[in-house]
Amino acid sequence: MFMIVSHFDSESKKGFSAIFSNRYDLVLEMLRRQLSPLDFAFAQKVGLELFDRHEPESVILAGMVAPFLDRLDAGIRGPHARLEPYELSMAQSAREIFAHPFEHQADSASISQIVHAIVHTWLAEFNRETVEPESTLRTAAELAELRSQFERSMPTTDLGDKIKAWCSRHNIDPEWLWAERPIYCISINGEHKQEGKEALQRVLHLVENTGFFHIRKEERILIRASSTLQQLLDRLAVSIAAHEPQLIVEIAEEFPKTAEPWQRKRLIIDNKLAIYRRVALQKTKAIDPYPAMLKL
Repeated sequence: MFMIVSHFDSESKKGFSAIFSNRYDLVLEMLRRQLSPLDFAFAQKVGLELFDRHEPESVILAGMVAPFLDRLDAGIRGPHARLEPYELSMAQSAREIFAHPFEHQADSASISQIVHAIVHTWLAEFNRETVEPESTLRTAAELAELRSQFERSMPTTDLGDKIKAWCSRHNIDPEWLWAERPIYCISINGEHKQEGKEALQRVLHLVENTGFFHIRKEERILIRASSTLQQLLDRLAVSIAAHEPQLIVEIAEEFPKTAEPWQRKRLIIDNKLAIYRRVALQKTKAIDPYPAMLKL
């Protein structure tokens, strides 16, 4: 029985069969016979997502079938097809977008809803699985592209939170995530030119030792942090502004939003002292951290 029956009490279940046509039972049985129990459950959950959004039966059927279209036999097509041609077309489009989001985009709200439901279910089901590093980087980029597509036609707050949780688990910080966090611009105060250069160099040295991402451009530094170090960077920015009047500390409004220009000092295992120093710097708990971090 499809999972959506759990939304109804025993009295309401009597009328539940009237919600769907007989084709629903045929599609459900086909999926049950041809898919593994886990995949069958996945298809049901996608259907439940779409049902909860009040999508029509045609969209629900296409959504349940879409992730597994390449595994289903001829019963899905032909003169006795379980799906209508337009439903099959929706399923095919949704599968292509989910598998290759950079090459395909939804051309209807219904297809967007199907892909959204598949992604939402996939994140819930696979958030605990271990994935190869190369695969996670590719998947993070694809999730970001899908999120960008969804933003044009539907709310993505809940989905965004799930993508963030997935990325956090796999230690990935996609560009659209770090670009939303505060990024700081530290520049020389024109009234203290020479002292400002020395202060800026101190800050740059500290930033490199701590492991922040940064860009040095003439008389300013742009600094950003990973999600785990963002709070430390926020405290440090305020602390630098308090202790270095030769510098101006601001939240950057313009900055490179791709990863390429950003630098991060990388440490190798042979440089153990620098590694221990970086660990100590990153664990600084002081509310006013700049003086404490300079001493490390």
